[in-house]
Amino acid sequence: MRHCMREDPECRSCFIGLELLNRAQTARDWKLIGYRSGELKLFNIANDKSETTDLSDKFPERVAKMKAKLIAWEKEMNMFEYSGFK
Repeated sequence: MRHCMREDPECRSCFIGLELLNRAQTARDWKLIGYRSGELKLFNIANDKSETTDLSDKFPERVAKMKAKLIAWEKEMNMFEYSGFK
């Protein structure tokens, strides 16, 4: 796992490994969860702490940017082929 916030407070993003073969990436108030099926969900964790409202359709640019970072992290960790993200 990368602990970016500890290494660089300006980065303000952190990668989190989740159970059930999911991946997630946070950036300030946002959290993108990627499922092994390839499905992506975006949450504003500042306003929706229970992560009940998927905002991926409302913020496609944010999803694309965060997804690119998540894929880059997977490649760095040699997990890219494993997740199914596209």
